[in-house]
Amino acid sequence: MSFFVLLLFLCFTFVSSKPGYDPHPLSDQFIDRINSYGSTWRAKRNIHSETSWKMIQKLSASRIKYPTVTDDEYSDEDGDFQEGDVDDLDVLVLDENSNITIPSEFDARQKWPYCNSIGQISDQSVCGSCWAFATTEMITDRICIHSLGSSTPEISAQDLLTCGFWNGDGCDGSSVVTALEYWVDNGISTGGGFGSKNGCKSYTFISCTNEDGNKNSTRPKCSDVDELNAPTCDKRCDDIRIDYETSLYFGNKIYRIESVVRTIQLEILNNGPVIATFMAYEDFLHYHHGIYRYLMGEELGYHSVKIIGWGEEDGTPYWVVANSYNDEWGEDGFFRILRGTNECFIENFLYAGIPELNPVMNKVR
Repeated sequence: MSFFVLLLFLCFTFVSSKPGYDPHPLSDQFIDRINSYGSTWRAKRNIHSETSWKMIQKLSASRIKYPTVTDDEYSDEDGDFQEGDVDDLDVLVLDENSNITIPSEFDARQKWPYCNSIGQISDQSVCGSCWAFATTEMITDRICIHSLGSSTPEISAQDLLTCGFWNGDGCDGSSVVTALEYWVDNGISTGGGFGSKNGCKSYTFISCTNEDGNKNSTRPKCSDVDELNAPTCDKRCDDIRIDYETSLYFGNKIYRIESVVRTIQLEILNNGPVIATFMAYEDFLHYHHGIYRYLMGEELGYHSVKIIGWGEEDGTPYWVVANSYNDEWGEDGFFRILRGTNECFIENFLYAGIPELNPVMNKVR
C-alpha cells in the first residue's frame, strides 16, 4: 500500500474498543509513561478514565473529502481505499519571487489586535464538529482581517454543522473541503457559542467538562450530554426577528495550501489563520503544555484546528494552534506542535479562503 493510500485509509480509521491494550489509554499509567519520556511536552488527565470511546471518537471526527465518489465506491472488498485525489481544490504554491522575510516568531493575535476572534477558543462539546469550528473560525478571523476590522460578524458553526456536512449526522464528522465549498455556494449565517444569542444561530451543545479534568470547573459533565445528535438543517434564525438570508456571508475563493513551511507562513502572514487537519493520537487527549509530538497510543482519527502563528523554544520550532476542546484544555485552549517535520501530518492538509466582503453580494446570492 502506498503512503498516499495509507493516509486515506487512516482518515477513516477510528478507535472503537481497546481490548488488551496495556496500559489503557485513559489510565494513570498511560499518562505517567508519556511524562516519563521527558519530551518537549507534558501530559495531565483531561479525560475521565471511564469516558466512552463513542464520545472520544467525536473529539477527532474530521474527514478528507473525496471529490466524486462515495465511501463504498472508494473501497475494495478488503476495505482498502483506492488511488484518487484527496480533494479538488486549487493548491496555493510558494511564490519563488517573494522576498518577504519570515519572522522567527509570529502571532496573528498581535498583528491584528482588533480581531478578537483570533484568540477565542471554541467548545465543540460532545459533537464531532471540529471541522465546522475550524472552518467558521478561519472565516470569522478573515472577514475581520480583510475588512481591516470594519466588519466583525461571528460566523455560525451551528449553521454549518447542520446544513453543510458531507453526509449522515454532522456530529459524526465531515470534511473541511465540503464545508468550504458550502460557504462559497450557499453562504453561512452569523452566530456564536452556546447561549450567546450573538447573530442568527447559536451552537446547540453546552460547553462541558470531564469530571477528572478541572475539578473546579463550573461546566456540566460531558457525560450528561453524550447521546445527543446535531439538529436537522433549519434555515431560520433563533430569533424570528433576524432574517436568515441577510445574515449569510459567502466565500470568494477557497484553496488548499502547499505542504511547504514557508508557503504556510506566508499565507498566515498575508491573509490570516489557516485550517489544518491532522491525525490525533491517544496521547493528544492528555496534552497539558509544551510542544506536542506523538509519543504513544493509537490513532483516534483526523482532527481539524486553526493555526494562528509559530515560534521556537529551546531550539525546537513549533506552530501555535487553536483547538476546540474549550479553554480548560491545554494552554488555555491552545496547543503548540512541532513545526517543519509534518508532525502527525499537520502540514499535509491545510486550507483557507478569501471572504466576499461586498455586503450586497452577501444578501443577493
